[in-house]
Amino acid sequence: MKQTLLCLTLLLVVNAARGHDIHPLTSASSFFSQLLFQKIALNETTLYCLPEYRIISLNFILVPPTTPLLVKYTEALKVFFYTGVGKYDYVAVGGPERPINEFVERKTLGYIPGLLPSGFITPETSVTGISVFYLNATWKVPFDPSKTRKHEFINVCEVGAQVELMNDIRYANVRTNVLGSTVLELPFAGDRISFYAVLPDQLEGLSSLEGSLTNPNNFNQLFTELKSCYTKISIPRFKVLSKFSLRQPLEQLGITRVFSQREAELRGISENRLHVSQLVHSLFFEITEAGTIPVAPAPAPQPGPLNQQNPQVTFNADRPFLFFVRDKVSLQILVQGKFSG
Repeated sequence: MKQTLLCLTLLLVVNAARGHDIHPLTSASSFFSQLLFQKIALNETTLYCLPEYRIISLNFILVPPTTPLLVKYTEALKVFFYTGVGKYDYVAVGGPERPINEFVERKTLGYIPGLLPSGFITPETSVTGISVFYLNATWKVPFDPSKTRKHEFINVCEVGAQVELMNDIRYANVRTNVLGSTVLELPFAGDRISFYAVLPDQLEGLSSLEGSLTNPNNFNQLFTELKSCYTKISIPRFKVLSKFSLRQPLEQLGITRVFSQREAELRGISENRLHVSQLVHSLFFEITEAGTIPVAPAPAPQPGPLNQQNPQVTFNADRPFLFFVRDKVSLQILVQGKFSG
């Protein structure tokens, strides 16, 4: 989920390593490093100030309170990454995790509470990187809530599951027969950010689709050559609240030295001996008839075309699919995930 924003947290740390862990990063996955480049290229100030939606992305580094920080590093974080470095408060009432959790909860309007569990930070904890993402947007064309229906969700792992399917017939950008799947684009208001659902043609086709997307050329096919078609759309309402550690996945990619107390070289942050103890990511994302999290009554749905009776394409997401939220200006993937019911 949201790989590029996770990469930013990693980059803040690896950047401080003066290149020691850059080679394992790029050699482990060329696609991973491509996403890093995309994150650097993203003009966050412009993106976050658009009136049609609200994006909250918190990315920061925490270090022990006695760690002297290099001014060059802290200034670089402010200038290039719009973020900074904080210090653990070991004497905070409720534990050192509490002020961090309260900060994140306040910034995400209460949607991401309790990020760090009690006891997460100890006197032995060195550097912790935190990445948090929250999106609030409305559809360019909202769904009519009166058309939402409960429907069986076909999943080989769970029989009889029910979801709430949002339904509409409208013109939408679609691409069929791409990597054994159909791609549907649903733009948010403002037309800069869109939600893409990628539905395998076969019930058990999701694993094959995921495997094919490790090739960047295949991945890019999902967002090109879409055409406007009169489409019958059925797609679930759903909510994602994810909290997980990135340390193990990154170590599996070959990024190990930065986590080693003996081998890490983070003298770009401080002259003190430091290593990365943990990287934590959390995301809140919800899809409703209005968009993500409605902040005001949604406008009435636009009437469908009157000159066509039968849809050209049927997009019925009643089985597992992949989804992406993409900024069409920077080509940045803001959110990506898998819906399995």
